[in-house]
Amino acid sequence: MSYELAQKYADFKIPSEFKRGYGAINFIKMMMFASSVELTNDNIDYYMAHPPRRMEDESYDDMKLRTRFANALLKYRSHLYDYSIYENN
Repeated sequence: MSYELAQKYADFKIPSEFKRGYGAINFIKMMMFASSVELTNDNIDYYMAHPPRRMEDESYDDMKLRTRFANALLKYRSHLYDYSIYENN
């Protein structure tokens, strides 16, 4: 199981100039992170498909990282998900 994106999100720091007056810090963090790693629909689907319980091959800390990242994805999915791929051409 890959925790690469969840670990990158946990380690991601937003620049200090965005910490004041630009809106919610968590929203800014997710949008900047998504653009820096080029988050795709497949990445979002992968993390959203896992249940919020500990898997047999993961540690408690890995579960916390994955769950926090999945919750952030759920909260901001409407801003991140690319629905244009489902439109008829």
